[in-house]
Order: sequence, then C-alpha cells, then structure tokens
Amino acid sequence: MSHHTEKSFDGMQFNPLSLKKGQYVEDRFPQLMKIEGINEILKRGNECQAIIKYVLLAFTFKNNPLVVEYADNLLERRSAAAELVGYERDGKFKNKSIQDIIEGLDEEVNLFSFGYLKFQKNKLWAHSCSQEFRFWEAQQLMLNPIKVDDDKKMLDAATVKSKLAEDCEKMAAKLEELWSELLGDNKDILTEEMLLTPETMYSLKKN
Repeated sequence: MSHHTEKSFDGMQFNPLSLKKGQYVEDRFPQLMKIEGINEILKRGNECQAIIKYVLLAFTFKNNPLVVEYADNLLERRSAAAELVGYERDGKFKNKSIQDIIEGLDEEVNLFSFGYLKFQKNKLWAHSCSQEFRFWEAQQLMLNPIKVDDDKKMLDAATVKSKLAEDCEKMAAKLEELWSELLGDNKDILTEEMLLTPETMYSLKKN
C-alpha cells in the first residue's frame, strides 16, 4: 500500500484526494470537463469517479510524487495510482476492470488519458508516457515463451524476438533521454532508488 497521503499531492493542479465526502471530481475541478473523453467516463456509473481520480494520479506530471517515485516504471506508477483511489490488489488487482485499465486494454480510459495528456500541454511528457508503455508491452512479448513445433516457425519467432530486443534497447535509450530532458537538473533522482522521501518528491522541474 502506498505511503502517500492527501497532502502529498497538494502541489498538483487537480488533487483528486482532496475531495470532501460525496463530492464529485468534476464538480470540484470543473476544468476537467474540457478534456476529451471525460463524458464517456462519466457514463460508467459508480466507477467513473475512481477512474477519473486514477487518471489524474497516474498521468499528471507537475508536482506529482508518483512520477518521481516510479520514474522508471509506468506500470507500477499506474498500480500505485489505482491503490490510492481505493482499488485492492494481491499481486494483480481483484477488480478486473482496473487491471485492464492499467494494462492499457480499456479504449475509453485510454482516450481520456490521452485527452488529459494533451490538456497539460507538455509534449515531452505525453511522448514519454506513450514510449514507456510501448517499451513495457515489448518487454512482455519478449518474456512470452516461443510455442511452435515447426523448426522454421521457431527460427522466425526467434528472429522476431531478436529484433524486438534491439528495439527495446533503442526505446530504453530514448526513454532515458526523454526523462533527462523532463527532469532537467533533477535527473539524478532516476538513480536514487530507496533514497526518496516525501520532501524530495517535490523536486521535479516545473515546466
């Protein structure tokens, strides 16, 4: 479970944990209604509020401690955001809906997330999010075993994996470059594993 509290996110433009009991996110932050895709999310009944809060925590760049804490792992950042808005997990999440969202399988949430990235007007941040997800997708494909009996198909599959490994190396280098540019003088936090505190998590460069 995350060690963060409501106050950890006070520096964000929209702190989804600051709502009063019974208050809707879109009422507390009416600017969110300008974001592409939000109307579809609002049609999803009781779960819509948790989804909006999740997107704000997972995809806000400025003053977001989760961005610093999970700078090298998009999927863990998404999982931490889901836990903070109330989803429970034991390994994977018990709620299949949020597990699909985290893995990028929910098209409506993807559209809203993309809309929110555009709303922030930070092209580097938007590009890093899309690149990071592509990287982890490729990593998952590489971990899947080759299950073919035919020698030629086995060779073809191995060739594809070899090419995928090369692509992953290029993506990893590109991601490091993007993160260095995003964090500016604070890029050293990428290697300061286990040394982060709630205070140092506000050291992100304000673009």
